[in-house]
Amino acid sequence: MRNTFGGTDLLVFYRDLIRKAAADLEEIGLAVLQNHAPRARVNVKAELRAIEFEIELMRKHELPAKNPEAYSAVSSTFRRIWSATRLIDKMRKSLSSEPATTETELRLDQALNRFVSSRRVPFGQIFSNLTMASPSFRHALRVTIAVAVGFWLGRLLPLTNAYWIVMTTVIILKPGYSLTKQRNGQRIIGTLIGCAASIALMIFVKEPHILLVVMFASMVMSYSLLLFNYTASVVFTSSYVLLMFHLLAPGSMRIIGERAIDTVVGCAIAIAASHLFPYWEYRLMGKLVNNVISATRQFLEASWWWSGKPAAAVVATVT
Repeated sequence: MRNTFGGTDLLVFYRDLIRKAAADLEEIGLAVLQNHAPRARVNVKAELRAIEFEIELMRKHELPAKNPEAYSAVSSTFRRIWSATRLIDKMRKSLSSEPATTETELRLDQALNRFVSSRRVPFGQIFSNLTMASPSFRHALRVTIAVAVGFWLGRLLPLTNAYWIVMTTVIILKPGYSLTKQRNGQRIIGTLIGCAASIALMIFVKEPHILLVVMFASMVMSYSLLLFNYTASVVFTSSYVLLMFHLLAPGSMRIIGERAIDTVVGCAIAIAASHLFPYWEYRLMGKLVNNVISATRQFLEASWWWSGKPAAAVVATVT
């Protein structure tokens, strides 16, 4: 779209429409947090009608026959944004209307209140973490610096996308150095395998319907393996994303190279940022091990006491 319609009013209309929809969605989110009805909606009818008029002019100038890929990108983007605005309207209407509360719902709500635990957070606890002694504060600094560097490199390098670099960095960068290093290796290996498998599929399989089935299967496997095998999940994630872009723009291998470069850059930023303000896990292990030993001793003492065994034998066994 940028290559074909760059500098035209069409992209300006898209920009204004997305910004208004984002502001409307943010207002709905704040209304949910504050537990009150949202204010008046943001009107996006002007931008929608302007884009519809531009698309109609494209049809009159026979753009679908001259440049079908550009026309398909414009029309599909308009349909997605139009659906998003309708969904935002539904959310706003759901928050604006008061649901009818029956007597049964009130009785159930009062009965379930005893299972809801409320914990007040002391005001001083918020500022107690704003020191370099806090692992959370150190991790927040690492993530902030890494994201800033990712955005900067994404704008500086010609073959990279800032959003993918930042996403890779945030996913890999964990509070612990060892976990960051482990995720870093898993994501690089998974991305390379996924890119190689996608290239092979694009070269040897020319039927779009088969690629669509493979993309759907990869999407299912990606989310299914996310908690069990991160490397395999990354392989399927890379495959379905690249196949999706290939189906939208057939014959272009550039997106595969861009994804590989973005992943390598994001991994490099994450592993470099993990050395900033380090807070090594081994410092906490001693206290955790002592707590485990103490809890185990108490459990064995209680269980052996009920079975009639002497407490001295319990202490000797735990020691």
